[in-house]
Amino acid sequence: MARLFYLHWNKDEVLERVEPLRAVGHVVSCHSSTDVPPKITAPPDVFIVSLARLPSHGRAFAQWTRERKDMREVPLVFVDGTEEKVQAAREKFPGAVFCTSATLPVTVRKLVVKGG
Repeated sequence: MARLFYLHWNKDEVLERVEPLRAVGHVVSCHSSTDVPPKITAPPDVFIVSLARLPSHGRAFAQWTRERKDMREVPLVFVDGTEEKVQAAREKFPGAVFCTSATLPVTVRKLVVKGG
């Protein structure tokens, strides 16, 4: 399965949100602190950024990944968020994938199968 990095700004919530991904065999690292950028030792197969809390921090993290040569090609998935926050992220990151928590496992599977 894939190595995933999930960014969400609430520790209890992020642990709940990664369970469906871990249940299907993915290895998921998560970060819930507002300390950006988090420590990432090797690029994952997919970055997942929650827009449900502190979406401006999520967009800042996403920008950081796009500026890093070793991470800019890693697929970027934004999950959840209000329509306004999703639209702002779509405008800034047109190559990103957008989904809900409910569809995230399927979205990740499709990205991993097609290789990004």
